[in-house]
Parts: sequence; structure tokens; C-alpha cells
Amino acid sequence: MPEKTVKVQEKKNKKSPKVMKIVLAVLIFVLVSGGSAAGAFFYFKKSAGVPENKMVEYETLELGDMVVNLAQATGVHYLRVRMTLEYHPNKELAAEIERKKHQVSDVLLATLRNKSLADVIPAGSAETLKADLLEAINGCLEHGKVEGIYFTDYLVQ
Repeated sequence: MPEKTVKVQEKKNKKSPKVMKIVLAVLIFVLVSGGSAAGAFFYFKKSAGVPENKMVEYETLELGDMVVNLAQATGVHYLRVRMTLEYHPNKELAAEIERKKHQVSDVLLATLRNKSLADVIPAGSAETLKADLLEAINGCLEHGKVEGIYFTDYLVQ
């Protein structure tokens, strides 16, 4: 009898690796196909009833050249910039900006005059300067806000 028990156990051990391989193959197949299906779903997913992102049209206003002396303890340095403002189409805002163009220019010049050479020379300084200028401009507007400001000329001397 002990020989018979040993043979039955050997047969079970021989079947077990085959079953394990099949289970492993099925498990891998399920994971790969599930991952592929999820990837395809997210890749091809379209929101029903929601239009795709479209380019937003902005209105622009070129402000021309502005030249200011920089706040400096020693030496004389100046900054010359040419800026363009960008805002969502809004007739009231466009009229307000045109009506307050002199105030907008004054606010911009005052903000620029308070900058030092160290504030305008480094590589990332233009982005910081833009944020400061946008805050100053939007502070004097009532019917909307300027969304972007672009330097079309930027010279430090």
C-alpha cells in the first residue's frame, strides 16, 4: 500500500505544474487584455455632449514701446519693453481699456520703475514681471481682466 500512495502523490505532483501553468497563462491573458481594454478606453474616450477643447479667441491691444529707468542705487540702467495685452472678447472691457489706456500705461510704468536690474535680468524674470504687471493692470479694471501680457521687445541696458 505505501507504494500505491507514493504513485498517487507523484501523479498529483505531475498534474499540479500543468494546472499551475494553465492558471498562470489565463491570469496573464486576463491582465494583458484588461490593461489593453482600459488603455483603449482612455485613449479613445470622448465626452458625450461636451465639445472638444477649442482654441479660445482673444482680443489684443498693443501698448507700444515703454522705456523706464530701473530702480538702482548705483549707475543708470534702463528697461525698454514693447507689450501686447490679451483678453477675452468683451466689448465693455475693450472700451474700458481704451478709455483707461493712460491709467494702464501709468500703472505699467510705475511697476516697471520699481524693478531693479536684478529683477529684470535673470532668465525667469520675464514671467515674474508679467505676473506683477497683470496684477497691476487688473487692479484698475472693473469690467473684466487682462488674461495675458506678452513682451514683443525686451531690452535691458
